[in-house]
Amino acid sequence: MSAPRVTTTDAFRVHLVLAGTGLLAAVVLRVPLLVALVTPSVLLVAVALAWRAGPGPKVTLRVDDERLLAGSSTTAHLAVTTPGAGPVEVELRTRAPLVADDPRRWTCAPGRGATWSATVALDAPRWGAGAVGPVELRWASPGGLREARATHAGVSVRVLPHTPPAEALVRPLRTHRGAGNQRADDRGSGTEFADLRPFVPGDRARDTSPRTSARRGQPWVVTRHPERRTDVVLLLDATDADHLDDVLRAARSLARGYLAERDRVGVTTLAGVLRWVAPGDGRRHEHRLAEALLDARAGRAWARPAVEGLPPRALPPGALLLAVTPGSDPHMADVVVGLRARGRDVAVLVLDPPVPPVADPAVPRVRKGARTADPRTADADDPAFVDRATLRLLRLQRRAVLDRLHANGVAAVGWDPATPVESGMVALGAWRRRARVAR
Repeated sequence: MSAPRVTTTDAFRVHLVLAGTGLLAAVVLRVPLLVALVTPSVLLVAVALAWRAGPGPKVTLRVDDERLLAGSSTTAHLAVTTPGAGPVEVELRTRAPLVADDPRRWTCAPGRGATWSATVALDAPRWGAGAVGPVELRWASPGGLREARATHAGVSVRVLPHTPPAEALVRPLRTHRGAGNQRADDRGSGTEFADLRPFVPGDRARDTSPRTSARRGQPWVVTRHPERRTDVVLLLDATDADHLDDVLRAARSLARGYLAERDRVGVTTLAGVLRWVAPGDGRRHEHRLAEALLDARAGRAWARPAVEGLPPRALPPGALLLAVTPGSDPHMADVVVGLRARGRDVAVLVLDPPVPPVADPAVPRVRKGARTADPRTADADDPAFVDRATLRLLRLQRRAVLDRLHANGVAAVGWDPATPVESGMVALGAWRRRARVAR
């Protein structure tokens, strides 16, 4: 807890003026009775000046769950031990996305050395990086002419998005040596049939095919495709605050889906400061990715970083670079096209929400309270028309980004954030399959 800050109140200044004025008038006018009249003010000012705040109350703040899912709730436990006998005002502050239904300001007077406690129910309707606290304390001197304030640090709470793992995923073109769930193109020990070939010294006897060997009159073995893992790096465009929640929600669902398939997943966020998490796997790495997404939501900047400053392990060779962007900033298209020019495996999901229909401008529109309206100026004054026109402009801008990515050989599709991310991944996988067949 911070050191107490002692300040004077308005009552202190009033009594100080009364005491000074009364003593001065008693001396100038030679009326001793005035001294008796201002004696209470003099005593209160003297007591206030001699008062010391001391170490202050001792605060203990604890939260049941410091990491929870959006839509759930938790409980904060607050305990205050007062060294003195006077009342202490306690105020518990919370930071979004946490919401407290109960009152968060109390006045407690448990007595000297006693402990007062309270519990506060906290709801997390949406996800983000929040905090329970700080705790503001205020206690006054005898007479209330001076007061001390102290602050106790809060507890950070991470609210993760409640998004299920994506089931339909885009597979990278190349795999790695680690064991996983994706079929590799090479031959090895696995479960999926690849080919038949004659037996050569060194082959295992259990790999022979009895039916083919009997038909051919010599031993033949079955070759199979091994199951390997892949590396996936999510490139997130966090420069558009209006669509940042959609981007991060899709990234959370994709990360959980790939980790469930035993792939290694990394995250790189482009928003002012370049943040990145190298690909990894496991439950601990899933929490690390969630923390990275929450940090991207909490700290926003509008600079344009370059991915050339990333270390090699942030974008490992052979990894699928899956970008998620609102399409409102062409800088993300520059980054993706640059990575594709270096021979990297890149795919892009561009947010493409539907645009409400716009009324026919040839039909005259009459505003409420007006006799007639010119159709050329009526829509310009209509806020709904302006919003629809802005959405149409943004959609044209996103379409231009998609056309540029397609012209440079990048697999990119539009995705409606109102639908599950699987719909965008299915369309993206179909686009990549058509591109491979065309080659």
